Formats: sequence, C-alpha cells, structure tokens
Amino acid sequence: MIYIKDNKDVLEKYDVIFDQTKLEELKSRVIKNCSEIRNVKTECKLCYVPHDDIHKYDADRNATLYHYENIKYKKSGNTATEWDHYDEYEVDLYDCEYTEYKCQYLADFISDIIIGKEKSITILFNRDLKSIDRFPTVKKQIALLRRKLSKKSSDHKLMEAKINELNNKYSEFSKKTTNISESYKELESLISSYTEEISKLENKDNERVKQIRNELNYLLSIEELNQNQQPIDAYFEELISLVEFRLVDTIGKNEINRINEFFDEEIIPFEMKKVKTLIRKK
Repeated sequence: MIYIKDNKDVLEKYDVIFDQTKLEELKSRVIKNCSEIRNVKTECKLCYVPHDDIHKYDADRNATLYHYENIKYKKSGNTATEWDHYDEYEVDLYDCEYTEYKCQYLADFISDIIIGKEKSITILFNRDLKSIDRFPTVKKQIALLRRKLSKKSSDHKLMEAKINELNNKYSEFSKKTTNISESYKELESLISSYTEEISKLENKDNERVKQIRNELNYLLSIEELNQNQQPIDAYFEELISLVEFRLVDTIGKNEINRINEFFDEEIIPFEMKKVKTLIRKK
C-alpha cells in the first residue's frame, strides 16, 4: 500500500507495510478481550435475529460494531401482525438467545487500516491515537459511578445542612424582631426564593441520581460476565508495532509546478485533497 503525505514544500511517498493476517488476529483479540459483553434473551421476528456482526448507531449517528456468538432461536408459538399495503398478515416470533459483544472502535479502525481508508491511515501515521474513541472496562465504569453516587450523597447532605442553617438564622431573626419591617420582609423573601431554588436543584439532583443508579445496576448485572475484560491501551501500542511506514521517495512541489507549467495544465495534482486519493494498494 502507498501513502502520500503533504509535508510543506515536498510530497513524501511511503510504503505502508503490514501482515494482514496479524492485523486480523489482533482485531479478533480486541473483540474477544476488550468488548463489553452481555447475554440477551428476547422474543423477536426472524429478521431481528443477529446472524453477522453489525453496526448500531447512537443518537449522533456514530456507529458501534457489535459481534454475536452462541446464537440460538426457535419459534415461540406467538405471532406479530405485519402490513403489506392494505393487507395484514401474521409472522412468526422467535425465542432468541445470544451473546452480544459491544466492540471497542479499535476493531473497526484495524479493518480500516487493512482496506487502506485514508482517515485511519493518516491517524496512525501521525500517531494521533487519542482521537480514536474508546470506553473503559465494566469494572472501571462501576467504580466511576460509585464515586459519582458518593459525591452526590455528600452534596445532598451539604445542601440539607445549608437549608437548616438558613432556617435557623431565620428563626433567630424572627424571635428578635417584634415589628414587621421592610428588612424582615426582604429576608423572608430571600429565604423563600433560596428554598425554592434549592428544591428545584434537589429534584434535578434526584433525577440524576436515579439515572446513575440505573446505569450502575445494569453494569453490576454484567460484571461477572466481564470479569476478564481487558483495558484497550496495550492493543493500540501493538497496532503501532505491526504497521510500518517506510519512506521510499520525495518530490518537491516546485518540481510539480514546473511540470504543470511546462504542459500549461495540471498534469500532476499535489493539493492535499487530491494527494489523499493516492493512498492505494500496490
């Protein structure tokens, strides 16, 4: 595979050298060792029974690769109604079980390297690996959520303490005040506003705590299944070691300009948007 890099005044030509078998084996290990795994039992139509690795999209249309194993399915005896224009008909439903692997993006990235995808080749050439999405292990996610819950609990206690402190000051002020003055009304209004704002924050906080607990409960339910899940970092380093960029030639842009001027047309493109199309398999 050839990679052309625009480097200021010159174009650099690199051989991209790797063993495809080793990269595919690395991808397989990334899927097996670093994915987030869950066992699924569901009732669905035959078209929803997973047969191959697929990509699912989140709200931002970002794709995540999912790998499936241990797929079993059989007719459940139930049916669902389908429509063909104005005619309805029944389709069989299936009891389906499978193991689902939510893969690290590195698995897709390795595939992109093998096929010579420009963006991935450039990221690897520049060692810009921090730009590649990744997620922590289930164990780390659980620890993070527990810390968040602990902090939320501390914040909640602090909030309650502040409310009690303010209420106590208000009570002391009320005892000392014999006549309702403007200052008293201002204090009363301030406390009322403060208490209302605290209540809103508390409701919002409770909702977030509920979300965190739901996330935590899910992760705890798959914790044992993912007890051998490995961090992804070492696999990035291994990928770097398996792909070599060997500089084989350079050409100055002034030479390209001279040739284009000689023929009075752009015989050789060197703009980056055109150079990138020169990534190709030999």
